[in-house]
Amino acid sequence: TENILKLLAKTIFTVRIGMLILIMTGFTMTYMQFYETLPNFIFDWSDTSAIARYLPNFMLSETNRGVMVAYEWLYNLNSGLIILLVLFMAKITDKIKISKVISVGIALGGIGLFIAGFSQSGILLVLGIVCYTLGEVIINPKYPEYMANVAPMQSKSLYLGVMNISWAIGFAGGGLIGGWLYKHFAEKAHFAQILLVKNGIENVPLSQSFSKAMQLTGLDAKQLTAQLWEQHNPNLIWLPFLVLSLISIIGMYFYSKKY
Repeated sequence: TENILKLLAKTIFTVRIGMLILIMTGFTMTYMQFYETLPNFIFDWSDTSAIARYLPNFMLSETNRGVMVAYEWLYNLNSGLIILLVLFMAKITDKIKISKVISVGIALGGIGLFIAGFSQSGILLVLGIVCYTLGEVIINPKYPEYMANVAPMQSKSLYLGVMNISWAIGFAGGGLIGGWLYKHFAEKAHFAQILLVKNGIENVPLSQSFSKAMQLTGLDAKQLTAQLWEQHNPNLIWLPFLVLSLISIIGMYFYSKKY
């Protein structure tokens, strides 16, 4: 066991592998937001009513802002595109340098997430999901392939195991960072609570704050949502992850130049 731990530490703390883990950790932190933070954003802010008019009832959901596309069907789009495109994207990226393919995947993921949450538009949300999914389809098969290529022949299994460290750090760190950012800078119920406190109404539970704010202002759910959006700009929470994606792309560029 001691020898295995020494070998693992020796592998991780080499500059070549350590840099790659850091680069991909940046991406996985962004990747995590699609599954952890964006669902909350869709529930609070996204308006898919314009799309809902053209869909059958089983794909719709009744909300306090009207009929919207059901959350699960928006994410079924992601799953369906992965199934349809994974072999096609693998084919068209097969002859391209892997580091370039990974960089494109990171870029599409970061940009797609930003587009999805940049406005309340349901159409932009769908476009963002498609863009993000393209990045996901590109990068998920290529990262293990890239790690296998840089690994010595006798250590490929170890390197592929080490690869999962970037996913572990990214998933854990991304979940914590995304959750903290969302609670303080994008959560609609939190903004409603702030509105209530400004008007001298305190100790209202978070789950009741939005309905209480509607009573206070006399606005309906859609109007109050628009007002809170204009006052607090919750879409800005996606900027740090767009920057993180850019840093990962720059890191991959210099990494591929060096190695």
